[in-house]
Amino acid sequence: MSIILPVGISFYTFQTLSYTIDVYRGVIKPVESWLDFALDVSFFPQLVAGPIVRASEFLPQLQRVPSWSRRRFYGGAQQMLRGAIKKVIFADRLAEMVDVVFSGPELYSGLTLWIAALAYACQIYYDFSGYSDMAIGAAKMLGYRFPVNFRHPYLASSLSEFWRRWHMTLSRWLRDYLYFSLGGSRHGTMKTYRNLILTMLVGGLWHGAAWTFVVWGLLHGVGLSVERWCRTQGKVFANRMGLSPDPLGLKLSWIGSLVNAIFALVVVILGWILFRSENFGAAAIYYGRLFTWSDGIDWFPPLVIAAITCLVFEHLAWNTRLRGKMRLPFDAWYSPVLTVVMLWVLLLYVPNGFKPFVYFQF
Repeated sequence: MSIILPVGISFYTFQTLSYTIDVYRGVIKPVESWLDFALDVSFFPQLVAGPIVRASEFLPQLQRVPSWSRRRFYGGAQQMLRGAIKKVIFADRLAEMVDVVFSGPELYSGLTLWIAALAYACQIYYDFSGYSDMAIGAAKMLGYRFPVNFRHPYLASSLSEFWRRWHMTLSRWLRDYLYFSLGGSRHGTMKTYRNLILTMLVGGLWHGAAWTFVVWGLLHGVGLSVERWCRTQGKVFANRMGLSPDPLGLKLSWIGSLVNAIFALVVVILGWILFRSENFGAAAIYYGRLFTWSDGIDWFPPLVIAAITCLVFEHLAWNTRLRGKMRLPFDAWYSPVLTVVMLWVLLLYVPNGFKPFVYFQF
């Protein structure tokens, strides 16, 4: 049956559940005004694609009348503009390659498929974090504060850290209301692995009623379990051998961090292929040609390479002094100039036709 679902049902369902569960647990008190509850559920900026704002985060803000602040309004407008740039200039342009390659992976070379997989990793980041920026910025302009939803996830040094940086409101929701409710890591090693896998399975199913999403969630659940097992076994081995964390005094801890980071990035990128594929057959073809030097079309649009480069620069620059400048401070002389340039680029290079946000389908 073709069932018509209300727009954004998965997001406001989670938001409503957070209210119900927190009231049941005694974390928050029931609201006295039905209108406050209705506004919590239906506040429009994040309604269709997040971030998932809990009642405990939003309801207290309704106890005061938002005050006008020119600085806050400017900051929200700038964040909305950055989100629009991410969506229109980067995500929608990357989609032009991603959609073509994923519709017929058997036609393309292995190198092209790797570029397309990286392009989709960038596309879904730019698309979803762009929407989150726009939602957070809109709320800020109206005088409300939303939680951060992305914190440069591809800089993560482990798979667990990736999920603390990617769609952070969903990750915390699954952790607090599902993983901890199942027992978390309090009842032994095997149950911890079970809880991790079940939590990520539900996270995959939340994205869509398709087996590809379920297996994608299973992949991340198993990956998190393997990562935890390796970390535990490493500590056990060191204790048995009487080794210190850095026996040679050479500060070799960065090697383990590098291995974890590479493992996390590989799992994430390979998982995105399954996430994007229409079905298992298409995913199998993609994976099969990905690890071969087979003949096929070599296609590397310059804009795709430029977008991937911009993402790498954005991630790396955010941990430097450039971070403050990239936000275009309210009182900086160059902010109005760059704002006009960004608006001009946005209007000039907007693709033909409307491309819905990726997370609208969830």
